[in-house]
Amino acid sequence: MITLYGFGAGFGLPEISPFVTKTEVQLKMAGLAYRKERPMPPASPKGQLPYIVDDGRERSPIRPSSAPISRANTVSTSTRR
Repeated sequence: MITLYGFGAGFGLPEISPFVTKTEVQLKMAGLAYRKERPMPPASPKGQLPYIVDDGRERSPIRPSSAPISRANTVSTSTRR
């Protein structure tokens, strides 16, 4: 399963980072199952959020200028059929 790490709720918003929101929307639009967690930024591979972990493999950081997450790039081989 994909784990999305982001900042979390604040300022009356469900997520304070537009980059985390963008990533979450892309995961939803792709129909991918994921869970969302809130780490400490220093715990991320490059000290930046958001990042995802797909079946234990880190894929980070997801930058604002990154191309949309594609199903082929985020679905683990164990869930492909």
